[in-house]
Amino acid sequence: MAVFRSSNILANYNFPLIAALAVSMESSVTDILTLKNEKHTWYPASIASLERHLSFLISKNDFFDEKEAHPIKKNISYSLQYIEFLNRVLNDISLSSVLVTQNIKSFVVHGAAVLEAIFNFLVVSKGHGKELTWKNINTHLSPEYSLNNVKYKNETNIKFKLKKPIKSQMTFDQLAKKIESKK
Repeated sequence: MAVFRSSNILANYNFPLIAALAVSMESSVTDILTLKNEKHTWYPASIASLERHLSFLISKNDFFDEKEAHPIKKNISYSLQYIEFLNRVLNDISLSSVLVTQNIKSFVVHGAAVLEAIFNFLVVSKGHGKELTWKNINTHLSPEYSLNNVKYKNETNIKFKLKKPIKSQMTFDQLAKKIESKK
């Protein structure tokens, strides 16, 4: 178990974070998460517990085997645990406005990552994932030309048909629109 022993060095700097946290440096890492004047160490929901809950939504199906579903659950669990930590920081530690803003930005980014992973799983699992049947091998551009004093340029894509369609990653916006249209 890791031990953090720089409390004496950091204590000399009077940081608000140091004042807010009871950093018991001779103890385990989880003791670092004990706030001053609290008796119990706080710890976010375990990854195993979050994965069990997510197993009701994310599991093997016709489009995802267990080797593909498991990392999705794992990544969502990591993000959810981090979001829980960020929430605890916002609620329990006096932060400057800059740190509050940075914390909220992280909250939004990780929350969006959770939504994107869930949206992707749902869209693909319902057979609505994006597939490519053609692969672009070359692009030809024409020289610029004018018609009725308007300038134009042509672009021609040379493609070949794939023997078997391949999965293609959808953007967050495409996933959200697909979810919205399938309500």
